[in-house]
Amino acid sequence: MALSQGVVGKRQDPFRGFKFNVDIIESQGSVLPAGGFSNVSGLTSETAVIEYREGTDESTMRKLPGLTTFEDLTLQKGKSFNSALQQWKNEVFLANSSNNVPDNVFRKNLAVDLNNSQNVPVKSWDILKSWATKIEHSDLDAGASDVVIETLTLANEGHIPRNLVNNQNNLLNDVARAAGAEFFATGSGVSIV
Repeated sequence: MALSQGVVGKRQDPFRGFKFNVDIIESQGSVLPAGGFSNVSGLTSETAVIEYREGTDESTMRKLPGLTTFEDLTLQKGKSFNSALQQWKNEVFLANSSNNVPDNVFRKNLAVDLNNSQNVPVKSWDILKSWATKIEHSDLDAGASDVVIETLTLANEGHIPRNLVNNQNNLLNDVARAAGAEFFATGSGVSIV
């Protein structure tokens, strides 16, 4: 027996993972493209399970949610004259060397957008309070014809996934809330107070 279109519904292919962009969200809400990357990995979070039982419980353990941890984000791109990633790593070093550098100098909020085939964002992850922990460059080899790859590892305090299809202001709302501010979309633009 053949299934009718009404029973199964309209076919929807999953999104492909090769169209994406990474943006830096400044504290005042402006969005800066972080550049093109060939690979983004580490969009993983895990909540620990706490097992607990009282003597009057049934003979099974209760499972309670514990602390949630977020994997470091790794960004890879071909090395070019753009030194923004190295500068970001240097900001962390300078902040660690001096007691006078505020956190917001080197901690940055990011947005990783997954795009559809028309390059329109359909899914996004807000990466909160990230900072560069490691930067590395691929080996140089005179006998190879490979691209030099720059890899940046970012510690962060959370990945917040969100759907962009129906709500375009979520990113600024989430970032504003994380910064302890309020976000207002107005007819003339955006303000964060």
